[in-house]
Amino acid sequence: IAEIRGELQELERLCAKYELRQAQTLRISELNSREKELACQYERQEQGMALCELFVRSKVAMLNSRINNKFRHVSFILFVEQINGGLKECCEVAIPAADGSLIPFAFANTAARINAGLEIISVLSAHFGVSLPVVVDNAESVTYLDGRGIEQLIRLIVSAGDESLRLEVT
Repeated sequence: IAEIRGELQELERLCAKYELRQAQTLRISELNSREKELACQYERQEQGMALCELFVRSKVAMLNSRINNKFRHVSFILFVEQINGGLKECCEVAIPAADGSLIPFAFANTAARINAGLEIISVLSAHFGVSLPVVVDNAESVTYLDGRGIEQLIRLIVSAGDESLRLEVT
């Protein structure tokens, strides 16, 4: 009897192992089918994200061209592409150099910066329908002020020969 009970316990243990193996096999097949479903969902999400990225890039390109078309010389850099491929918002003024390349506003000479500022003022004044006098300080460093679109331009110039304030109307 003890021997048969031992065999019975061994058979019950084997039966339990078999049932456990069947349950695990069933669970593996369930997880494999769930993995396929999740992979399909992931692909749809990736496609949606790619479409969103394409939309954002198209919108950025349209916004850049729409703004930059209003200016003759000055260009605005509104977005910078990052290393990871994303876009970072910024707002940098770029001024064309003599060779046609664009120089950041901070690195341009004084005359180029002043003329870029005058162009920006002119475009914004026309856009908003406002005309105000514009005062240009350090105007002695500029040989040509591009004041197109500005009705009243006041140049402040330092000259060694003048001891008192002098006004010239041109």
